[in-house]
Amino acid sequence: MRPYTGKKTLDIVCSDPVIQLYLMKRIEKYGRIPNDVNTRVRSAAYKFLKFCEVEPSNHAFSDVVTQRLAALPQDRSLERTVKAFYEANRNKHNYSSHIRSIFKANGIVLFPTGTDSEFKTLHVWTPRRPRKPASPFVEIVARDPAIEQYFEAIRAKGRNNGYISRHSIWRVLHYSVKFLTYLGTEITDHAVSDLVRWKQQHPSDFMIEDKLLRFSNLQPISTHRHIGNTVLGVFRENRARLQVSIDFHPVSRTKKISDGILRDIFLAQTFEKRTLMEYQAYAGQRIHCLCKAVRVDQIEHYNDEFSIVNIEFWQNKTRMPHICVIPRRVAEAVIQIAKETGRVNPFPNYPYLWKQITNYARSKHGVVSAHDSSSGTLAPL
Repeated sequence: MRPYTGKKTLDIVCSDPVIQLYLMKRIEKYGRIPNDVNTRVRSAAYKFLKFCEVEPSNHAFSDVVTQRLAALPQDRSLERTVKAFYEANRNKHNYSSHIRSIFKANGIVLFPTGTDSEFKTLHVWTPRRPRKPASPFVEIVARDPAIEQYFEAIRAKGRNNGYISRHSIWRVLHYSVKFLTYLGTEITDHAVSDLVRWKQQHPSDFMIEDKLLRFSNLQPISTHRHIGNTVLGVFRENRARLQVSIDFHPVSRTKKISDGILRDIFLAQTFEKRTLMEYQAYAGQRIHCLCKAVRVDQIEHYNDEFSIVNIEFWQNKTRMPHICVIPRRVAEAVIQIAKETGRVNPFPNYPYLWKQITNYARSKHGVVSAHDSSSGTLAPL
């Protein structure tokens, strides 16, 4: 049985300045680091140090880089080690590719191209897992008149201005397929319309309601509750309202924490993270809208004290164009960071920044961030 590495050990290894520089360059290039990539980088760094028989620490990689820079130009011992590491980890998520990139970010290019190179370019490529093929039933359900009627009703809502997002269309189609599959109904381009017509003809029969209620209580319950409410909407917009109510608002488990803890968490962060927290707190809009949907050129200064963030109708959940008023100093800080990093949007890397804030808050004060709603709030564990 292999020993458990532990998250704390991986955090210590990745706190090395050499690895931090590599992560920052990835953020500057891509705007963010997905959770799966972050996990692979951490694991690759730890496994490479263990492969080299080096004790993992917050300066182990820096020591390796220093030794390589001090070595003679013809010394190829590091290349041999990386190549052996690659051979030993062929099925491990491109570990050796991340190791080469870490060295490259710090000015050490391993395996340079060219016919005169002692080592040919090491191509490390792992085929992606094939995506699950799209369900053929989705296109069939999309032709259902009841579904088309529902889409038209959504477009006609007062604040939608004739617009419906691709995500909303995807959700309705897939949710309808899931519910039809649960009912055991043959999926055709009129299956939903048949159910709607049956309900209109039998308003006092609650068979569909009973099955929908049982379906909404399946696990994972939040997913099935959302599907249940979507099905209710389809029937409602087709004038066949179902006599059932499905609650999908989870009970909040957050509690108030002291101002002192919030102040300490805020002051312990970098300038970019403090700016992100203030930007969200003053604007009061959803995090994706503020950080990734809005462009920097939508922020304009109103006077010496305040600035305005212009929100387009398609950038927010309300589907209404409006403004958010924030202090001018916060707006200037947001624009400054965007210019320095070459970003079009204020904080496209907000998941990574909030993860770092969460790590500090959890380790120092026992609270975690919940930034999936309007703003990045903090809640006790």
